[in-house]
Amino acid sequence: MRRSLFMKSALFFRTIAVALAILILAIMVTQVFFRYVLEDPIMWAEELARYSYVWMVFLAAIFVTAEHSHVTVTLADDRLSQRFRRMWEGLVAFLVAAACFVIAFGSFSWLQEVAGGSSAALGLPSEIYYGVVWGAFILMGLYSVIRGFLILRDKDATNTASEVDQALEESVGA
Repeated sequence: MRRSLFMKSALFFRTIAVALAILILAIMVTQVFFRYVLEDPIMWAEELARYSYVWMVFLAAIFVTAEHSHVTVTLADDRLSQRFRRMWEGLVAFLVAAACFVIAFGSFSWLQEVAGGSSAALGLPSEIYYGVVWGAFILMGLYSVIRGFLILRDKDATNTASEVDQALEESVGA
């Protein structure tokens, strides 16, 4: 089965998040060595680790949304009939998308307010390290909209990105 853009993008965000986790570990180990062994701390290390952590969290959140593998409470879902459960899951997907777009809209105006600043040690423009918030919520909203439409079209899009991938291929082929 060839992978669609949906699945490729989800895997891309996961790969970058994992790479950032490895980078954070490497930065922190290096910083400890320089600070305590060489007694010459790296001035930018903690700042880079902090910004990498923020990016890692938001990129992982995009992946988790695409995979539909975030924490869910299914107390009522398990008791619904298949028909009502599908309607409920579709409604929830659209509500999640709406919340993501509202947060993205609010974060964009906030991003404009902080634009022009830069980080203390690295000198990175604030748009680089805060822009991930806006982008992540836009992408999480788009993934949720796709999932909602697939659920309403009677496609099984309630579990993982690979299942959404299959449903997308069936929709295009139909």
